Formats: sequence, structure tokens, C-alpha cells
Amino acid sequence: AAAAAAEAAADEEGDEEGCAPLRKLAAFLVACGGQAGLVDGWTTTQGSRVSGVTAGTSDLYYLSPLGARFRSRREVARHFTLDDEAGLAALKAAAEARVASRRADVEARKGARRAADESRQRRREA
Repeated sequence: AAAAAAEAAADEEGDEEGCAPLRKLAAFLVACGGQAGLVDGWTTTQGSRVSGVTAGTSDLYYLSPLGARFRSRREVARHFTLDDEAGLAALKAAAEARVASRRADVEARKGARRAADESRQRRREA
């Protein structure tokens, strides 16, 4: 739950370029059983594929302070010998909670619209 909240905050903040991916990485590492401070000194870089079917696709890389490059949050978690499956489960649960919340919002708006329509209809009939 804490990892999901930290990731949601990273999604919403969108301040300096590269900060949100590192906050998401920190949240993922916490969900894997690690500490957010594990990514202190880390940076991200964006690379573009130059050949093949996926040419032009952009990739995000995580760079350790020692220069090691990682292609995914899972790779970073494994580097720290953390349980990357637990992190994935936390991300999945957070995504499912967001979907459920959005569905509930949509249903509430539909109900409010229906009630307003019924109210208008009753006033017309009166």
C-alpha cells in the first residue's frame, strides 16, 4: 500500500525530468522489501533504438552511481537481491484499486445523471 501511494505521488508530481522514474523505482524497491534510499545517487537516461522493427522506440535506463545500467525496475530489484515478484504484486494490486475506483466514480456519475434526468422528467410531468 505504501509503495502504491509513493508511485501514485510520483505519477502526479511530474517535476524535474528524471525524478518521477526514480521515485517510482524507489516505491517499487520498497514493495520488494527494500528501502527507498537504495536509489540515492542513481540517475536515469533515455535511449532511442536506431535499427530494426522497433527503431525510434524510446527506452528508459536506470544508472547506478558505479555506472551499471539496468533496463527495468525488476533488474534493479534483483541487483539488490530483493523479491521482485512482491513488487509486481503490489503494482498489480495498486492498478486494480485504481481501476475499481474509476469504475465506482463512473457509476456514481451515472447514478447522479439518472437522478437528475428523473427529477427533470417529474417536473415536466407536473
